[in-house]
Amino acid sequence: MKTTKIKFFILCSAMLFLVNCNIKPSRKTYIKKDSIVHLDTLKGYNKDLKVNLPEPINLNLLKPIQRLSFTNIDELPFGKAPNYPNDNGDGFYGRYTIVEKISSKHLSVCGYIDVHKEGDIINSKFSDTNQVIWEICIASDILSVWDSIKVGTHRKVIEDFGRIHNGLCIRHGDRFLVCYFNNFSVTYKFENDKLKEFFVYRRWKK
Repeated sequence: MKTTKIKFFILCSAMLFLVNCNIKPSRKTYIKKDSIVHLDTLKGYNKDLKVNLPEPINLNLLKPIQRLSFTNIDELPFGKAPNYPNDNGDGFYGRYTIVEKISSKHLSVCGYIDVHKEGDIINSKFSDTNQVIWEICIASDILSVWDSIKVGTHRKVIEDFGRIHNGLCIRHGDRFLVCYFNNFSVTYKFENDKLKEFFVYRRWKK
């Protein structure tokens, strides 16, 4: 379990993707590094909880739509973050960057999906079945998790989801809610009681 921390994320790989595509980045092309904060106040918390949630997204069934696309996978180093084990057998950690088409001339990076995949990165595809989600960051309503939670969802719906699935949810002021389930934890950020952005993490025991 991760220790108490505040993490800032900036999607550099996506910026490189946009440059390579000759699309000039705008202010809205990336998630501002101070816009997403991850809170984990349960230092050393590793108790089992009652419910295992299903996978938040079924990647091999997820199809790009008119507004949604994904970059090719970028390899991440083992041990990139405390919640990524470095002894996960063969394979590699990789990141798909989520790109939303705002207009014909404007692409906006709205998140990422980190996975562990067997084999090597050569010929790796988004639809492959040999990958396991480790982390998701989403700051757009273009994509939902568990077919029910997406940006814009009201706080009550999310709190009900945690209660129905026997999650341990801790509120941090008016803006943040952290919910723990047996196999995932979720950090939600709200604005006027509407979900603005969120992280999903796979829980594992060291």
